[in-house]
Amino acid sequence: MVGSFLLSALLMLGTADPVPEPKDAVSYKKLGDEHVAKDEVRKAADAYEQALVLGRAEFTADECVRMAVVLSWDDRLKSAIRELSLVLTRDPGNLTAKVQLARIYAWDGQLTRAVDEADTVLMVAPNDPETLLVKANALPNSTSLLDKAATDNPAIAPAALAAKSSWFTPNAEKWADVEKGNILQTMLTDVLTGKKSVADGAKWADDQMNTTLND
Repeated sequence: MVGSFLLSALLMLGTADPVPEPKDAVSYKKLGDEHVAKDEVRKAADAYEQALVLGRAEFTADECVRMAVVLSWDDRLKSAIRELSLVLTRDPGNLTAKVQLARIYAWDGQLTRAVDEADTVLMVAPNDPETLLVKANALPNSTSLLDKAATDNPAIAPAALAAKSSWFTPNAEKWADVEKGNILQTMLTDVLTGKKSVADGAKWADDQMNTTLND
């Protein structure tokens, strides 16, 4: 009896209609949002790329920026740069797009462009802490910007001042993956909250970075 029931259930599953694929840009965008909520970055990036290809003009500039950021999380840096550049073509004053573009240029190793883009933001918002940090990261051994970021925004002061005593960003092919993985931030949080000792936190971060850089 039980065997017959299971067989019938399996047959029903096998003949059930598959979930239809989205057919329009808005549906793909909605699917991408659902994947982001589940932390499924690769699937979200796939859906967002389809949404942008099918109907980029159907979305607001801010929506396009958010989708571009998710593309960058999945290492689709060129695609993210293209989408942010398109946003700025129709909305040249979009500072959020400029900041994200500067950050992704840095991740892509285009440091001069990252600095130039950050400078266009700082001309309008000279004390913007996020932009100051992006520019500082793109300029190895630049401590004056870190001082300014710490002074203008006490919330990020510990991280900015700690960075002054650090070596410049390594010229490693996958260093952007280390930054996107929040390895150093997690280590600092674990140490400051007492979850790990300094030695244990440093060893954990070292292991994580070695795995990321050599994978």
